[in-house]
Amino acid sequence: MAQQPEGPAASPDDSFVYVTNSAAGPMSIIDSGTGNLVATVPIGREPEGLAVTS
Repeated sequence: MAQQPEGPAASPDDSFVYVTNSAAGPMSIIDSGTGNLVATVPIGREPEGLAVTS
């Protein structure tokens, strides 16, 4: 999970939460029903925000 979470955003159907990590750069994808980490996606260092569209 993110060490320094930044800019959480929910999927349009609220089934996933996406959280960027401003320290290391990966984005965490979390199943909002279970709270389990589904995946991490490398996106680069120090992301400043996140937007999710349908």
